[in-house]
Amino acid sequence: MSVHSLPLQHIQPCVHWEQPLGRFGALFPVFQPIVPLRWTENDEVMYEILARIKSCQGWVLSPAEFIGSLIPVTTVDLEILKMIPEIQAAAPRSTFTINAAPASLCNAQYLERLKSLCCHREIHTGRLVLEVTEDPVEVLAEIEVMDHVDELREMGFRVALDDFGAGGNGIGRLAAGRFDIIKMAPAMDICSVRCRVIIENVLNMIEGLSKVGEGDMQLVIEGIETLQHLDQATYINAHYGQGYIISPPVDEIVSYRKLHERLKWLFAENLRCC
Repeated sequence: MSVHSLPLQHIQPCVHWEQPLGRFGALFPVFQPIVPLRWTENDEVMYEILARIKSCQGWVLSPAEFIGSLIPVTTVDLEILKMIPEIQAAAPRSTFTINAAPASLCNAQYLERLKSLCCHREIHTGRLVLEVTEDPVEVLAEIEVMDHVDELREMGFRVALDDFGAGGNGIGRLAAGRFDIIKMAPAMDICSVRCRVIIENVLNMIEGLSKVGEGDMQLVIEGIETLQHLDQATYINAHYGQGYIISPPVDEIVSYRKLHERLKWLFAENLRCC
């Protein structure tokens, strides 16, 4: 039996949450689960909200095909942010994560929208994680970004450091700000001995920071595409996993039950293959 024999729904634009973008078509969200690797009854499942564009010609474009080249990243972040009240209302018990580029965290319109949603209690801050993306910025902008990270945490949001080890999301940014979640960049292949040693030391660093009162950070392994990736991520005691073998980005919020069943099936398949 193939590891892909438990298919999840194919991507179709979520018409309820589409945001028109003029000549570019319409932006819509897809959801990719982030699951606990040692699942217990009280564990939290998170869903990363990712942007897609349906062009006027009917093509579905991924962020790499339109962010920067066609549409500024701040515009994309802002359009996704506008959808959050309705998405949270549709799944009030779910936790969502959204990308927040450093450029967005320095953008007055984006920050005003975020603060307005909080002030009017239109969003549940405790169930929204802002992922600071890996875009590098100049020194003064970096200081401003870290100031806003602190401000967001005071407002009740959790903040993640996305794609740790890529671009501007290195040790310097981790040392400068307080984060709740670290997401390892998919380029850090956990099946590589070299990368696994690095990831294990990141886990040790998280534990060390916790011991000195720097919060209880959690580690997410991104890019889990094979049974071997899943096995290694579980073996080193990473907290969460995200990747296509668990679920690709889909146009539905996959239920806890379906995800739990899939994870159990994957672990069973892994044992069978061994």
